[in-house]
Amino acid sequence: MLLLALLAVAVLAAADRKPKKSEVAEPVPLQQVSGIYSFLREGELLELNIQEGRIIGDIQRFGSGPSDGGVMLTHFFENAALNHSQLEFTTKTVHGVYYAFTGRVERGEGKTRAQEDYYRITGDLTEYTSDAAKKFSARRREVTFKSSPDEMVGDEAAESK
Repeated sequence: MLLLALLAVAVLAAADRKPKKSEVAEPVPLQQVSGIYSFLREGELLELNIQEGRIIGDIQRFGSGPSDGGVMLTHFFENAALNHSQLEFTTKTVHGVYYAFTGRVERGEGKTRAQEDYYRITGDLTEYTSDAAKKFSARRREVTFKSSPDEMVGDEAAESK
């Protein structure tokens, strides 16, 4: 009987507990998420632009094949949608590779836009790669892309001092 009473108290206490600020996702003003984000490797990036309600963007990555190893390749978005904080995009195929992403845009740990990780994009990225017979294979992974510092914000803040 004592065990049931303790269990009931624990359940009631958990129900009354308010989530900590860090557990509640801050709403992201979607018109402000345009910018440059990290991609898979150092020097690679994802660019996201919201213009008149349309999502325009690309991925710039280093090639890894025998003919394009180390060469910077640009995969423009073929389809993209941003609904509230949910982001989805598919890129065009470049040198037999394209990407599909499903995830969300959220606030990161940066305190201002002039710092890295003010916004972040998290979710599932699938890389599709074709072989010589043009048959595609898929590799899915969970990713987090952090925003790069907004240099204009940093310059404006420095000028106001």
